[in-house]
Amino acid sequence: MRNLAIFLVLAGILMSSHARADVYFAFSAEQMEYQGQQRIFFVPFSFTGPTHKQMEKRIAVLFEKLHGSRQSVYGDTFLIVKEEAGQFVASLILDPAAARFHDIILGEIYLTLTNIGITRVYLGNGERLLSDVDVKYPYFVPTIPLWEALPPATFPHALVRLGVNEYVESITFQERMGRKDPQLYSRILDLLKGEEPYVKLRVLEAFPHLAVPGEADYLLPLLNDKSAQVVYKAIDLLSSKTDPKVLKALAVLADTAKDPEAQLMAARILVKNNQSTYQVYILFEDLKSQDPAVVVATCQKLASSGDLRVLTALTRMLTHSQEVVREAAFAGLKQLKDLATLQGLLTNKEIEEKYRKEAALELTRQAIPDFAKAGITYLVRNHSGAEAVEAITTLQMRAYKDQGELLAFALTHPDVEVAKVTVAAIGALELFDRLPDLSAASKRPELSTVVREVISALLAKQPLKTVMGLARSEDILVRELSVLSLVAQAKAAKQPKDAEPILELLGEAMKDKEVVIKRAAVQALNDIGGPANWKRLLKAKADTDPQVRTLVLKSALALADPEGDAVILELLADEVDEVRVLAIQEVRERKLKEARPKLKFLVEARNPQQKAEAMRAVVALSETEDDHKEYFEVYKKAIFDMDTEVQLAAIMGLQWIIDPMVVPLLQSGTLLMHKDARVRAATLIALGRSRDYNVIENIARGFADGERSVQEAAIEGLRLMGSKKAIPPLQEYIRQTDDEELKMLAQTAINDLQQGPKGLLEE
Repeated sequence: MRNLAIFLVLAGILMSSHARADVYFAFSAEQMEYQGQQRIFFVPFSFTGPTHKQMEKRIAVLFEKLHGSRQSVYGDTFLIVKEEAGQFVASLILDPAAARFHDIILGEIYLTLTNIGITRVYLGNGERLLSDVDVKYPYFVPTIPLWEALPPATFPHALVRLGVNEYVESITFQERMGRKDPQLYSRILDLLKGEEPYVKLRVLEAFPHLAVPGEADYLLPLLNDKSAQVVYKAIDLLSSKTDPKVLKALAVLADTAKDPEAQLMAARILVKNNQSTYQVYILFEDLKSQDPAVVVATCQKLASSGDLRVLTALTRMLTHSQEVVREAAFAGLKQLKDLATLQGLLTNKEIEEKYRKEAALELTRQAIPDFAKAGITYLVRNHSGAEAVEAITTLQMRAYKDQGELLAFALTHPDVEVAKVTVAAIGALELFDRLPDLSAASKRPELSTVVREVISALLAKQPLKTVMGLARSEDILVRELSVLSLVAQAKAAKQPKDAEPILELLGEAMKDKEVVIKRAAVQALNDIGGPANWKRLLKAKADTDPQVRTLVLKSALALADPEGDAVILELLADEVDEVRVLAIQEVRERKLKEARPKLKFLVEARNPQQKAEAMRAVVALSETEDDHKEYFEVYKKAIFDMDTEVQLAAIMGLQWIIDPMVVPLLQSGTLLMHKDARVRAATLIALGRSRDYNVIENIARGFADGERSVQEAAIEGLRLMGSKKAIPPLQEYIRQTDDEELKMLAQTAINDLQQGPKGLLEE
């Protein structure tokens, strides 16, 4: 009897509805009045749950529904399900604390599970197999919910559940339906306000049989239902209506629905009622075609219509499986030029990235700030290369100064070119508040130089008070560049007293524990210049930092007085090569002859640059032939040095020593055949100064040199010879060369030789 009753109820439900895999049925114990007595019945009910093919998961959904809806009844009751020999076995473990509800719990679980084919249900952990006799309360009277009892379904012997603990026998229910009982109809229509799509569909399927007065008023709200199936059914029921209110609602649906099927259904009704402007939606039917060519053509037609109502459909086609369709859809969106739609693509992750990028580019190139900024932001945050560079460049060109946060992000962009144009943009937009971001970006080696340039340019445009404040910043780079920027501020001071605060600050910075700040302060004072500042810097001659001592040397040279000269001479003994080299250069420039004794040792240095500079200084400070003779042995050794610069300097000294012992040195193949044209040229001139006409042939060989500078040196060497014996080689050279300028030089040399005194060794 029990199985037959349940079968009649559920079979009736399934036959009278569109059965769906996600509709579950369970039994719930409810108290009601039956035949004059209050009794407990187990009533079947349906609900929508997740779709599961696995039996274990379906059982879990059912148990959770029963347990979760009445936690106070079930307590800690739980269910164990396992598979044995291809069959599922369930064990019901009752909570002892819920003893007074055990019969109810047992009945609900047993009936629910056996209804889906679980015949082995145990009480406890396999202690006792349950059967029908364990169900203490009546369950043999078929009971059905109100929505399952609606026409055309009929149940001759059943109870219809109208509400909580409210049931009527089926014959009474049918009688009330026949006379359209207002209270009963109100209950039925209230079901349309619920959340369960299945229930609403059951009511809508019954609508043609109910003949509800003013049924459109109940159907129109369902056009916005969450369930697509409910919306479709509501549209279907409204399809025969011509009421302006209905047509207006369908027009709104056609224009706003995101569901293309709903749009299409609504459009067909509207077109049927002579509203031709909705004909464009009929084209949506062709978007379902399996032929890509048809869909592409439809996309093109939709775009050509110029009707912005097709934007949703074209956007939907961007997820089509065929690329040719996606391309046509995006081309259509660009053609319609709806910027809001293009912006919407940026956040739609279902759409292929290349279309989102193209949409962002389109937005970036628009003149409307909000849309352009959206495109710029997307490109900078999601792309690199030309697209991101264009975005930053556009931001700068449009002067979007409110995009500082985006620019700060772009400074960290992995694409170096993007980061570089970002630095330039911050500078061009004069976003002074982004100094901390620029400073952080300077730690990237590839950005260091450009960041320093931009920060310096920004500081140059700030008031003196601001820059002086930043010269005490905790950010070392900002502090350094602020100190350096004070140079221009000090030079711009109209009165010396106006620069005093700057000079005091720089004096303090010279003592900074950070060497980079100390260097900046020394550099700034040196650049500001003036005897007072240069003398101040001389006090740092013993500073531990070689760069500072180098700047001290520059100040000493600028002073051009004995005090500065003394510092230069002192630093000839500096422990750092670079400092000594600069000191040697300044000795030569200042012509400090006091340095000559020290130079004798410095020319022996291992450092090639120091050795070369020392040689040049020796030559420059040797004013007489005797001075040069003092260094003859140094020159003699140096012409065979491995360093060309040292050799060249030695030749420059040797040329002033007029002595027969010099000529053989100069005639050495080491010099005349040297790979460096400068050495060959200097040697020829030095031979010419010897006035030994026996070397004329050596000099004349220079005309065969491939270097023009050597040929010119040969002309000068022969001219310096002062002997008429040098004229024939010059005349021969004039006949041979095509260089008109050198011909003129040679002729001038001949003229000088013809008019000048004889050579010292000429008879």
